[in-house]
Amino acid sequence: MRRRFHFNILFLLLGLVLFGSVASAKEETAGAGRYRIDPQHSEFLVHPMPVGFLDRLWQNLAIAVLDFSGQIRFDPNLPKESSLKLEVKTASLSVNGKLLERDKLKVTETMHDEILHTDTYPKITFESTKVLSRKTGNNEYEVEIWGDLDLHGVTRNVPIQTRIQIDKGVLKALGKVTIKQSDFKIKPFCAVGHALKVRDDIELSFDITAPAGGADAKTLAKKE
Repeated sequence: MRRRFHFNILFLLLGLVLFGSVASAKEETAGAGRYRIDPQHSEFLVHPMPVGFLDRLWQNLAIAVLDFSGQIRFDPNLPKESSLKLEVKTASLSVNGKLLERDKLKVTETMHDEILHTDTYPKITFESTKVLSRKTGNNEYEVEIWGDLDLHGVTRNVPIQTRIQIDKGVLKALGKVTIKQSDFKIKPFCAVGHALKVRDDIELSFDITAPAGGADAKTLAKKE
């Protein structure tokens, strides 16, 4: 009877150890996964910085990116295993802001034909090469993503600062990056005899929603 009692204690202790190991593994992998960017629930903007005599008229100028896709792999416990791949269709860039419709069309046409040369360079891509992350709260992280940005036929390694939050299988990323157009052999926009032009520096901002495994927009809407 005593021997049987000892065996029961042994099995109980073994069960507790195994349960603790499984719980620990689940805790370590929480937040780790693959996500697909949902463009319908995301925003990607380019912010030129106007200068010149007419700069006040264009202070709210922004360029919306309407066609983009990407995949994210994020593991806060193993940053080296995390990654980001992003693709933008350059022809989808469209001017937003408080401008007359004819001015928007004219600037958009100039941007495509004379600045980005969308027929020659139809895509902009970004692929991460290094990811650093720091936990700042419950399922919240500050992340620095270094990667190769291929723009206008030139590839340069640039850093992106972003804040990531994961909730109910959905990753949300908010951040921005500043680049120089001249680094990518892009001639900054200029019009009206230099009375209106943009700086060499431009800012790219994003507010991205990416469901785990690439849930569609209808599924995401139900979760909201």
